Amino acid sequence: METKFTFNEIVRVLANPPRIKEKLAYREGIIGGIGDSEGHEPQYGVLFKEYPFLFAIPESLLESTGRFGNPGDYETRDPRIGKLAAEGKIKYRD
Repeated sequence: METKFTFNEIVRVLANPPRIKEKLAYREGIIGGIGDSEGHEPQYGVLFKEYPFLFAIPESLLESTGRFGNPGDYETRDPRIGKLAAEGKIKYRD
């Protein structure tokens, strides 16, 4: 699967994704997971310092900042990550 972004890359959200109530537009986050697109637009698991969980955001709503971050600065307690990674639906950073 070829993707535009990679793990630990810091990205900016261009517009609030549908079905996400939190205001993410124009925030910066770090790529913590890469979803299996199965013929659709790739989605990325993005972590934000302001939230303790991962958000699935389509590639078209993200832009690169040209920077990479330290994954330890972005913590998640999202219980879905391990389950999705085990099912092969996302790749999650080690």
